[in-house]
Amino acid sequence: MVISKYSSFSPDKSNFEVWLFAIARNAVTDYFRLQKKRNSFSLDSILNLVLPKSSPEDIVIRDDNHQALFQALAKLSDKERNIIAMKYAAGLKNAEIAELLGVSGSNIGVVLYRCLKKLQMELQKGGFRYEE
Repeated sequence: MVISKYSSFSPDKSNFEVWLFAIARNAVTDYFRLQKKRNSFSLDSILNLVLPKSSPEDIVIRDDNHQALFQALAKLSDKERNIIAMKYAAGLKNAEIAELLGVSGSNIGVVLYRCLKKLQMELQKGGFRYEE
């Protein structure tokens, strides 16, 4: 897909990484849009592949933390979840996210700040306590 779209790349408009991420994001969005039924997968099944085996106590604590986070993330809008994913999962900078979404970098900063505050409040309401 990237090769067929390479002619649309313009270094004047964005850097290569942002352009590539936009293609990947659009491909994933199109794929799920075409699916009649979304297949779900367990985050734990992926974590088990990359993390060493944990004790039963660690597994219970991790599962509780994941559940609390998933419930808090469900309270955010799709746009807010996408921005958080681009920032923290994909490691994009605010300016790169802004370019992808067609908004200003300061707007992304404000949205991220508010999202993190919402997540913090939801996690605290759910009884989640962060311990260092």
